[in-house]
Amino acid sequence: MGVWYNPQRNGTIEEYVEYCINERLPKCFRGPEQFQQLVDLGYITPNITSIRIMYSSGRGDEFYGVVDDFKLEGIEVHVHTGKKGIHDPRELLSGDVPYFEVDMMNYHPEPKKLSK
Repeated sequence: MGVWYNPQRNGTIEEYVEYCINERLPKCFRGPEQFQQLVDLGYITPNITSIRIMYSSGRGDEFYGVVDDFKLEGIEVHVHTGKKGIHDPRELLSGDVPYFEVDMMNYHPEPKKLSK
């Protein structure tokens, strides 16, 4: 098991989430593509799910709540604060972001129905 989900190492997202639940491990992912996969699979619920961007040393972690349209809103907490405002996950989770942890994940997801 690595620090964040890797499909070659961990199988499907569903298998990874189940493993993390059974082993009581945090569910960590990397990049906007994996965030979108979680949205599409129904694991992310606006106004319930939150994420914590995990930086290594020298920089504090950042907390965000998932809001309508699956945007990320900075949350002010005592120790770690997200950037103020509402952000596009594609921009916020790209670049130098090592990985992010998902909290309050929907453990009984229903995949989004894609319109034709």
